[in-house]
Amino acid sequence: MATRTANVNGLNLVYEHEGSGPPIVFLHTFTGSASQFETLIPFLTDDYTCIAVELRGHGRSDRSPEGHYITKHMVAEATAFIEQVAGTPAVLLGQSWGANVAFGVAAQRPDLVRAIYSDEAVPANLVLDGSNERALGIMGLVGDAVSEKHREGLSFLQFANRLAAKLPRWAAMDPAGLVGFARLVAGSDPALYAAIRNPDNSWSPEEASPRRRPYTPPQATRPSTTCATGLHITSTHFPAPGTRA
Repeated sequence: MATRTANVNGLNLVYEHEGSGPPIVFLHTFTGSASQFETLIPFLTDDYTCIAVELRGHGRSDRSPEGHYITKHMVAEATAFIEQVAGTPAVLLGQSWGANVAFGVAAQRPDLVRAIYSDEAVPANLVLDGSNERALGIMGLVGDAVSEKHREGLSFLQFANRLAAKLPRWAAMDPAGLVGFARLVAGSDPALYAAIRNPDNSWSPEEASPRRRPYTPPQATRPSTTCATGLHITSTHFPAPGTRA
């Protein structure tokens, strides 16, 4: 893949570009990077132009000087990137938080979106209601390791070992998975891990309500739907907690 850079609203965003045909824009997870799509993209390049961007503070892209990392900032940036780089309506393939960004782009600029493939979109306000404190605690440990990497100038191997020391159960059960995760988050801005607890970050296309709203478990949905705007949306199955997929 060809590595390129686009200046979007004053920040240099790194992206991978490969293939020919209608564009697919890949939107990574929170604290992720373009590398998470590297095994998928080769299967699509004969028919599509694949564009995997690293949004602000992620991977090799510039950090936000103001520490602006909540969802609405990413939606605005992704919208400008798609308009500038894809130049034509694109399929958006978003994973986890990247899927939320994709929905935000479609809500603001449906003319830029051909279709959405949503993989594990995060339910609105899941971060805010305290129902996943364990996950937030893990992300806090990851954030500490990322901060130490930048502050101490750790090599990747040192960083992976530091992360393993903070997450010993994961390291023992799935060492290869932990190394892959370390690679994914190694370049991320430590400020991202503070943004995850920002009360203004609803992780939804809309701005957060001033008051916390209770978390409502998502209902299992049909694999493929068409929304009111006419966009075709394909989503992975997301059953409610306590039920079987």
